Amino acid sequence: MKKTEVVEIDPTVETTDVVIGEKVYRMCLTTRALAAAERELRKLGYPVVLIHALNPLTLLELDSIVVIFAASIRKFHPEIGFEEAMDLVTLPYLQTVAVAIHSAWEKALPKPEGDKANPTEAGGEQAAPVAEEGEKAS
Repeated sequence: MKKTEVVEIDPTVETTDVVIGEKVYRMCLTTRALAAAERELRKLGYPVVLIHALNPLTLLELDSIVVIFAASIRKFHPEIGFEEAMDLVTLPYLQTVAVAIHSAWEKALPKPEGDKANPTEAGGEQAAPVAEEGEKAS
């Protein structure tokens, strides 16, 4: 009998759900998740640069959709390997998954705060403030 891994859900992580068949997959895109996915996918022989694939000025290519989907569900579905996750994205679900990827990426991007937005890395730590002229950086 396979031991089921319990996945703690961080309430601060923005997620997107996508339904494939009759199963719901929870997705999230964070810097760490993308970096870990790139490492694992390269070990499997996939030459990927996920941040380029998520460029909002370009359309997602088919290969990018299946790879990013596989990377985005790892946090909440660690029992599913990359190959198995990529196989879930079939033609009938392609558009649904592509839309969900865009939604997950939008949620992962930093949100502006007030007049002076202090950008953060998607899913990461807040950037250090830039010192104004004559001030010390903290």
